[in-house]
Amino acid sequence: MKVLSILTGFAFISISSAWDLTFYDENYHKHPASSHHIHASGTEDVRCNNVRSDGPRFGTIVFDANTPFWPDPSVYTVYSGADCKGKSYTGAPGAVDLGSPMVIKSYKLH
Repeated sequence: MKVLSILTGFAFISISSAWDLTFYDENYHKHPASSHHIHASGTEDVRCNNVRSDGPRFGTIVFDANTPFWPDPSVYTVYSGADCKGKSYTGAPGAVDLGSPMVIKSYKLH
């Protein structure tokens, strides 16, 4: 029973200490309840990640880099093409309105 409690505690810590990156579609500010979004989270993931979506263009990005038990990533870069290629935008923690919505096919953290 103690082993199960310890494992559950570690699982909770790893889940609760993750960075969060969320992409909201261009309708987010007009109709938040019906807007589309993609959410990603992790602890140390810095490699290129492809987004599985043929969906809308994204206009707002929210990045929470706080990872209490891991080194915090300082910036993210999103790309219009898969495998971190194409037009890109680099941002820091917080919320940003891209101004001109873009298709996001991949991202990475730095």
